[in-house]
Amino acid sequence: LPRWLRDGDSHTRDLILVQLDAMRRIEGFQAVMVMDAAGVVALGVGGHHQAAGPLLDTAARALASGRVEFTDLYHDQVDGEEHIHLDFVAPLGPEAPTGFVVVLRLDRDAFLFPFLQDWPLPSASAETLLVRRDGDAVLFLNALRDRTDTAMRLRLPLGAGSLLAGQVVSGQVLPGEPVRALDYRGVPVLGLALPVAGTAWYLIAKIDLAELTAAERRDLLWLGSALGLALVLMLVSALLLYQRHSLRLARVHQQEQAARLHDLQLRDAVVDASSDAIYAKDLAGTYLLFNRAAADFCATTPEAALGRDDQAIFPPEQAALLMAHDRQVMAEDRTITFQEELTTAQGSITFLATKGPLYDAAGRVVGLFGIARDITERARAEEENRTQLDELRRWQRLVLGREARILELKQEVNTLLARTGQGPRYPSATGSVDSG
Repeated sequence: LPRWLRDGDSHTRDLILVQLDAMRRIEGFQAVMVMDAAGVVALGVGGHHQAAGPLLDTAARALASGRVEFTDLYHDQVDGEEHIHLDFVAPLGPEAPTGFVVVLRLDRDAFLFPFLQDWPLPSASAETLLVRRDGDAVLFLNALRDRTDTAMRLRLPLGAGSLLAGQVVSGQVLPGEPVRALDYRGVPVLGLALPVAGTAWYLIAKIDLAELTAAERRDLLWLGSALGLALVLMLVSALLLYQRHSLRLARVHQQEQAARLHDLQLRDAVVDASSDAIYAKDLAGTYLLFNRAAADFCATTPEAALGRDDQAIFPPEQAALLMAHDRQVMAEDRTITFQEELTTAQGSITFLATKGPLYDAAGRVVGLFGIARDITERARAEEENRTQLDELRRWQRLVLGREARILELKQEVNTLLARTGQGPRYPSATGSVDSG
């Protein structure tokens, strides 16, 4: 994410989107997005990516606490259509830019509401409700069995003391205690409730008293137990669903680990098969990678070289030169090619070494890599060519000097002949002739 925000690299952006979409599909979320504290969505997959007030408040809480936070169920308008959201917000780790969070948006129609409406036993009136207090009223959060379009819309006053949901949210009913009251239809029911940890919600399981009294009294205790069992089954179902999601996520992680292992094995095979010396060092100059060709040059093994530096492998003067080159690469933060003369187990060898910086996930320089090729024969041939060229230049200077001296002698002869009244013997000689 820091690399994409800095460079706008499309390949990096695609990698992030693939990971976000895998999380969305495996965990069953409607949408997953990366957002900053101001509500600007940097990247997102699935659904729409609008950030409303409740999401912004929850993102601020998550960034302040450093923990995963989640919104209450809330309304949102998108393209003229009303949606109900439940968002989980996780602050990114310390390597990420400050103020960014990942938002996991739950599809209430695909998971939450069907989960609540799935009653575990045959019943003509039994129902599960999700409610919370909203000022002086009780707000019904999920779709109801006998009414349509009620989710996050139906509010009933707390003043109606016989209302089951009102007694629950006002604290008049102990958790798990069966109570007789009226439901939202005004129908007598038997119900019990449990608070949803970490929220202001209450989960209520209820059944019409008429359905209970139609059976024998001896069945009343069993049906009351069934209500409690329904809550237990729902909690167990939620736990099993969480475990299934965790197992899927673990499988994806295992697949990613296997892919990384394959990449590492492929990299090691390529590195070890190379005839060039390939290595990597940390900031202190300690070898982190030392391939087989490098080990052969130094009469050691790759394993023995790891954890050591140049001073433990090369003579002091050569080690100092190598470390100076390393410092230059990391200080200038660029790839540089050097010609290095080193004493190895195979004698004195001339290497053409290309060195470049290594970065961590945040873009900081954490070391360097190097690829060194044996160019001894090429360097020897270049030295011979330079020697021959110098010899040719020396002979050229001698020949040109001799011709210049011959020309001077001819001019002197012509001058002497002129003084005796004779014509020049060497007409082709250049230069002035003294006629005196």
